[in-house]
Amino acid sequence: MIGVGAPIAATAGVATGETTTSTSYTDLATVGPAITLSPGRTTDQLILHAANCRTSALGDSVAHSVAIAGAAASDADAHQHTSSTADAVVRASVHILALSVANGSTHTMKYRVGAGTGTFTERRISAFTLN
Repeated sequence: MIGVGAPIAATAGVATGETTTSTSYTDLATVGPAITLSPGRTTDQLILHAANCRTSALGDSVAHSVAIAGAAASDADAHQHTSSTADAVVRASVHILALSVANGSTHTMKYRVGAGTGTFTERRISAFTLN
């Protein structure tokens, strides 16, 4: 460990509802939200992301994930929801432990659907250094 300093935290959000029909992780019209932590060293980080999400039809699925430090977003770090009712809104959050994140790395939320149209609102991401 390089040294322990005071925890650094950041949070960002986008309230606007936006949609996608992409079946692979993508940006929405308003990219993100995104955050950058610059503690001056490599750190372990706790990343949290949340969004209200809904699908256009019964049985469709939506997912939100994070591109951690510029890497591709993945289902392993995602919230995924399959709708049992068309247009039902679900609020969900996920926490991720990211190890050895380089100083100044940016984390950006990404979105996808399994089918149909997904709508995402009240999107929020937060991160905290752990060491």
